[in-house]
Amino acid sequence: MGCPFCDNDNPRQLGYFPSGDGAYRVSVCGACRRYIKTIDLREVTGERLPAMERVLTLGIDLAAQKAGYLGG
Repeated sequence: MGCPFCDNDNPRQLGYFPSGDGAYRVSVCGACRRYIKTIDLREVTGERLPAMERVLTLGIDLAAQKAGYLGG
């Protein structure tokens, strides 16, 4: 497991923050300060619409950016 942006694989610099419902998470890298959003498909059902998911997860984008991370 490593950062998809800078290939950092130091576990002390990698982390994630789950959404309140556990369906979404923001994986962050302390080395390059970038983040990527993911969906835990074990926690959601039905068809996923990527454009809608981007809108539904704007809150976690804002939280990550407020913490100093840049979106992927």
